[in-house]
Amino acid sequence: MGKLTLEEAIVHAKEVAEKNYRGADFESIDYIDDDIKANCVKCAEEHEQLAKWLEELKSYKDLEKQGLLVKLPDDLFKKVYRITYEYTECSKFGETVIDCENYNCNCDCDSEKKFYIVENNLQFMLFCNYYNELDKTVFLTREEAEKKLEEMKNDGSKK
Repeated sequence: MGKLTLEEAIVHAKEVAEKNYRGADFESIDYIDDDIKANCVKCAEEHEQLAKWLEELKSYKDLEKQGLLVKLPDDLFKKVYRITYEYTECSKFGETVIDCENYNCNCDCDSEKKFYIVENNLQFMLFCNYYNELDKTVFLTREEAEKKLEEMKNDGSKK
C-alpha cells in the first residue's frame, strides 16, 4: 500500500462523513438505535471537520510551493540577521551626510552608507516591521545575509 496523499485523505474523510450520514438515516425503534444514530452523526461531523482542516492544510502547502508562504522560526531565541547601514564620517569635515543635511551644509561631503550585518534575537524584534523584508534585508541564516550583502556590494545598488 502506497503513501496516502493529502488529496486522497480529503476524499476519504468526505466519504466517511457521507457514509455515516447515510448510516444514521433510519427510523429509530429504541434508545440503542438513537445512540447508533447519534454516534453516526457525530462521526460524520468529525470527518467533515477533518476534511475542512485538511483542505486548509492543502491550501497552505500550495501557497508554500508558490513561495507565497514563509515559515518563521518557532524558537524565540533564534537569531535572525538584518542588513543595515550607517554613514561614514566625511574626511574633510568630520561629519556624516545626515549631520550635514541637518545643518543645511552645502559642502562636498564624501560620507557614504556603510552596510553591515546585525544579529538579532527574534524575541526582541517587532517582526511585523520586518516581515516584508524577509530575504531582502532580513535573513534566517548568516550565510544568506552575507550572500545578499555581497550582492549589494557587487551591484553597487546599496539599497
